[in-house]
Amino acid sequence: MSRVPRKGKRALPLVEERATVVKSKTAQSCVRLKKRVSEQETKIDETLHGTEYEIRRVPRDLWVDEPVPVRSEGPTTIYPVLHEVAIVARRLKLVEEVHVTRRERVRSFTDSVPVRREEIAVERTEKREADHNGEMQTATDETDASKLQQ
Repeated sequence: MSRVPRKGKRALPLVEERATVVKSKTAQSCVRLKKRVSEQETKIDETLHGTEYEIRRVPRDLWVDEPVPVRSEGPTTIYPVLHEVAIVARRLKLVEEVHVTRRERVRSFTDSVPVRREEIAVERTEKREADHNGEMQTATDETDASKLQQ
């Protein structure tokens, strides 16, 4: 850019520089996580609740006129067993009752069960100069997960 000089003054051409910024992403380091699962036996001690049934057959040799329904006497449920016997007249004979008694039971239970535990090791690598194969030389800094928790 040149200007025409005015009466006795000299003109200098102006030059302007502009800076441009170009951003690019480059990997500076990598992080590798190694997860390890271990298993160990752990004792447990629990109280278990359960139900037990006592089965008892009670012989009954009774003639009945109609079917006997299932009935309960306290914690015991009674199921009648009937036979139909053919005679000149049909009649029902109660031959047996099955008594089922329910009892609640509480007992202590101890056992060993496997319990798993996971640990993670963090490995950080920083990029260095490329070797003759074009691969990057790396420096390793390994940190145990137990140190990270402190």
